[in-house]
Amino acid sequence: MRRIILIKVLLVALLMSVTDVYAQNADLNLDAIKRIPILEQGRIKPLDTYARNVLLQFSGKTSYQRTPALAWLADLLWVPEKVASDKVFLINNPEVVLALGVLPDPHRRYSFSQLTTGFRRLQELAMASAQIPDKERTIVEKELRRVYENSLLYIDLSYSLRFSITHSDFIVNEPGVYETLQLPREQKEFSFLDIALKADLIKAITDSLEKKSPEIWTPVEKDIFRLLTNLYQWSLHYRNMPFKIIPPMDPNNEELLSPWDAISDEFKTPTIREEIIALNDLYMAFTQGSQEDFDRAGYGFVESVLIRAKHFRSIKFLSLEVFYNQLKPFAWAQALYVIALFCCLINFLYPFSSSPSAQGGSASDGNPSHQGRGILNKLNSLPLVGSLPAGQAGVREGEKFLGISLVLIILGFLTHTFGVISRILIMGRPPVTNLYETFIFVGWVSVVFGILSEFVNRRGLGILIASVCGFILLLIAGKFSTEGDTLRVMGAVLNSNFWLSTHVIAITTGYAGCCVAGVIGHIYLIQALVKPRDTQQLDITYKLIMGALGFGLMMSFLGTVLGGIWADQSWGRFWGWDPKENGALMIVLWCSIILHAKVADLIGPLGVAVSSALGIIVVAWAWFGVNLLSVGLHSYGFTSGVAANLIIYVVLELVFLTTTGFIIFNRRT
Repeated sequence: MRRIILIKVLLVALLMSVTDVYAQNADLNLDAIKRIPILEQGRIKPLDTYARNVLLQFSGKTSYQRTPALAWLADLLWVPEKVASDKVFLINNPEVVLALGVLPDPHRRYSFSQLTTGFRRLQELAMASAQIPDKERTIVEKELRRVYENSLLYIDLSYSLRFSITHSDFIVNEPGVYETLQLPREQKEFSFLDIALKADLIKAITDSLEKKSPEIWTPVEKDIFRLLTNLYQWSLHYRNMPFKIIPPMDPNNEELLSPWDAISDEFKTPTIREEIIALNDLYMAFTQGSQEDFDRAGYGFVESVLIRAKHFRSIKFLSLEVFYNQLKPFAWAQALYVIALFCCLINFLYPFSSSPSAQGGSASDGNPSHQGRGILNKLNSLPLVGSLPAGQAGVREGEKFLGISLVLIILGFLTHTFGVISRILIMGRPPVTNLYETFIFVGWVSVVFGILSEFVNRRGLGILIASVCGFILLLIAGKFSTEGDTLRVMGAVLNSNFWLSTHVIAITTGYAGCCVAGVIGHIYLIQALVKPRDTQQLDITYKLIMGALGFGLMMSFLGTVLGGIWADQSWGRFWGWDPKENGALMIVLWCSIILHAKVADLIGPLGVAVSSALGIIVVAWAWFGVNLLSVGLHSYGFTSGVAANLIIYVVLELVFLTTTGFIIFNRRT
């Protein structure tokens, strides 16, 4: 097996060393092939999504130097020599690079040509690490496995449509073969498909050879037998390729076939034969740069396979998924949220630069005699959201920015909602099966809470909540996109739409409530720091904290109970002190402690604000804890690089809360 892989690497490297002839396809529009259905990791998806996933898996990005993923994949499939020097392999650990005999790159990305020089060493190290249990592997060993598996996928993809490319194994040596197999005489070297299409003629010749001794075969018969032998060896060698785009003729078979498997198993079927020929036509049009021929072959192939695969559920949503990929709804939503946040901040700062009558608060806040008392006096004169009387000019001017912010928040929310609904339709399940999706969903719930708060209070605080939560949570979600944004099939532990729609939705909604309470707690602390005498606004903010906290407690408790029922059905016990279960209990207990302490007058509004802000840390540990520990029945998330960032956040949060809480408390006492 190792020898076969090494031979493949050498052949690919040899092919990619040919750089004098490249396809003239730079301006080709690839829309015709975006909807080609392909089976990956148990789900049928459009080729457009598959290309993004592959490039994301290789390089951590969905494009290469502004080249769309689909265009890059098309080059890999049809003209692999063109991408040989593209640095698409992300290698995070320099020890892996040095082990391969490659000089470290500051951007941590390397080309396939660079990897081929040390591929034998990479294979040996990866095979050695495969003998070690996954949880016992070091970071370097895990990185070796990842790079090795990515390089194997790269090689397989470069061979997936190789049946259209001419090869020396199919050179015709005897002139009589041209006439016997009805091949064009002006061509000496042929492709696998060129010879496979002559299978009936070859069979007629080889059947007659069974009655003859090899010693008396004619040169033409020997040459034809050689071609047949090479056909057979190629068909065996390229079995089970990952590029599965041909629906089987059996409607009860839900496993798509690679073109190689379709040629080996069902090439006699006229429909399959036509689809393989269409793929060959795509190759010819792509390499020749013919847009018309490419569109004709591409749309023809897509129409044929979609008709035969219409019984697959996901086929119905291929066009939606392609549009979802093109729109990038969460990127747009994130941009709209951050612009809304910027406009909201302008609203806070705008009256500060206005005339004294527009400053709000007491007359002394805008008195020039106070101008020289330092930064704190300036902060005290800064009106926070909702703190200005509605009749003053500064408010009327500032409300323009609040209006813009609200419009942007609503547009971002609609885009955000479209993304969430699209993922539900495409996957046929609630979008809460990995960390990426839970951040997306928690962000969506938080924005809903902010919008509702704004329509109730109409003071801009809801806009601030929605913009901060939406932007930050979508920003964090992007850090998990390599694993979570690929719309992959859920793990077995989550394979229940009913419980995803109840337990997981409830528990993540509880996350949202607690996170919103924490964000409002931060806002309260800032308000108390820079505008301590605005008791009316502080009271409104405090009530919002209590509302969000109560909502978070209710949903977290409900989700925890539903999770116990699910655990009882799946694992035969309601509670097992699993790390994820402990995390959910931590959230419930923390929220309960805050509310009970408030009822017992052990803490006031300031204590509630600080405790709610600390609640984000509790939620974060519950959210990520089981993933960081890599233990327990719930360990199904992606956690690479999370621990360090989480610790940094906790430290910064504690410093902020300690500093602001100390200043506010001392000022009041």
